[in-house]
Amino acid sequence: MKKIAIVVAALIMLAALFTGCADNRPDSEKIIGTWTGEMDMTKMMNDSFGTMLGRDFKVDSFKFSMSMTFRKDGTCVQEVDKESVQDAFERIKTPLKEALQELASVIGRNVDELLDSMFSVDEMADNFNNTVKYKIEDGKLYFSNTGEDEINSETYTTYKFEDGKLIFTGVEGADASYNPYLNMFPMTFVRKK
Repeated sequence: MKKIAIVVAALIMLAALFTGCADNRPDSEKIIGTWTGEMDMTKMMNDSFGTMLGRDFKVDSFKFSMSMTFRKDGTCVQEVDKESVQDAFERIKTPLKEALQELASVIGRNVDELLDSMFSVDEMADNFNNTVKYKIEDGKLYFSNTGEDEINSETYTTYKFEDGKLIFTGVEGADASYNPYLNMFPMTFVRKK
């Protein structure tokens, strides 16, 4: 009988090793570190230029790499990979030029000048590269607005941890309908090793 109990205990321990253990840490600890992902602004780009031009506008893809470093001190450093923004822009340059040709001629400008005045890789990267404050409370992720010390407690990002990934699922709250990134969710980030 004693041998059977030892074998059963050994099997239970072996099963526990292979199933892994759940991460029972609070989300405020799980999130600490650097996460990398892809910002997919394709729909936003198509909608924005479609509205501006007053007709359908379509690019196949406008995606670039981004990282978010959540620190223990309650700050989050957000950075885009400038080279990936440049690559994304190069992929949409031709359809963008074709769409802007008519507008350029109406306002008397060269299409390349118009494009340069509307889109700057440096400016776009600068808009994303910033440090904000954050807090996690009751399964909600709150951020401060860029350059502000006060965390916006009216609007929050919904998220989940799944298979080693941090997935932003949406924005809720008072300012959610004004969030320009609404059509970019879900956004998936993986922990940088």
